This record gives sequence, C-alpha cells and structure tokens, in this order.
Amino acid sequence: MHRTTARSVAGVGYSGHLRFEAHRHAFLGTDEIAKINGTYWPTETGVAVPDLFGSKDRKHALASIAVKGHDDTELMRNFRKVAHGFDVPGIDMEVAGGQPVAGALNDTMVHDQTRMELFAIPAVTVLLFFLFGGVVAAALPLIVGGLTVLAAWG
Repeated sequence: MHRTTARSVAGVGYSGHLRFEAHRHAFLGTDEIAKINGTYWPTETGVAVPDLFGSKDRKHALASIAVKGHDDTELMRNFRKVAHGFDVPGIDMEVAGGQPVAGALNDTMVHDQTRMELFAIPAVTVLLFFLFGGVVAAALPLIVGGLTVLAAWG
C-alpha cells in the first residue's frame, strides 16, 4: 500500500516548468518514490491535468507524489530521504501532506526538548540546593534520577 504526499509548487511559469521537469528525474528513480500521481505538466507515471493542478493564471501548480511505505514510520523515513529532491532552484516550493507536517513537528519537539533540558537541569539543581540546604543533599535526587534514566535505557 502506498500513501501519498503532495508538494505544492508556487511561482511556476513556463521556464519554471522546464527546470522542474529536468530536476524531478533526480528522485523519480529512487526506491522511496512510487510514482507521480498527477501534476500540472505531463509525466511518465501521472496524469497531466493543468486545470486541476494549476491556477487559472498558470503561475501556481501542484504535484501529487506517492511516497512508498507500509506504515507511518517507513513513510517518514522515505520522505526524509527524498525531501531534498523536491527543492528546485528559482522556484518557490510549499509543502503539504502528512509526512512534511509530521517531520516539522518532530524536529520542533526535539529542538524544544533539548533546549528545555539545558535549562531545567541547572534550574532544578539550584532549587534543590536552596530546598535541602546543601550541595550533597541537592545532588542526591539528581544522581538517583540520572541512574534511573540510565537503567531504563538498559
């Protein structure tokens, strides 16, 4: 079973169309892309429906691309492997679909968690120092917590 992710291409004129056609061959032959479902322009694997996949003024276009994967984890891995192939110099690209959104959320949460851990450990250390009135007493809960985390990891 293949799920689809869509990439929206903004600002595509005739010259942008030619640049995207030449560029898409870099990722179409990969094991991560199943096919191009449909686009504004003709492709080997998808239908070309300019009225459906393009704006009336022909300055904006859309491509629906099928990423291979049997579950969400495999879909995300495959999308991350080929995501760089969607960027085309000179064309403004916008992203839509489950995989790009989930990837952005995941990256944001990892960044935020790292930032908060860097802030929380010193803040808790200072708080425990004032609460217990000594360095040794303040360090014991941190040591026990660290050993618990290490034991949980195996």
